Amino acid sequence: MGDQYGEGGRLLRDLRRMPAQDREIAIAALRWIAADPAPDGLAKRAAGFPRAPGVIEAIYDRFLILYMLDAGGVLFLRVIERVEL
Repeated sequence: MGDQYGEGGRLLRDLRRMPAQDREIAIAALRWIAADPAPDGLAKRAAGFPRAPGVIEAIYDRFLILYMLDAGGVLFLRVIERVEL
């Protein structure tokens, strides 16, 4: 299903574009997900339309992290900064 960092390393590009303080928060979010990746229905839940089936979205601080679970474990796809409206 791809490498741990998603299609073509898109996750790594997301992280490299962040300021250092935001990057530390995002990395803490990835560790939090890796420790217990199963959806809990609150902060980690199945993503709805228009995301692909099987994608899980997690909300951590001001970030939305998209990932999938496969036989190899967690496949991180994106880290996106949430914008509160």
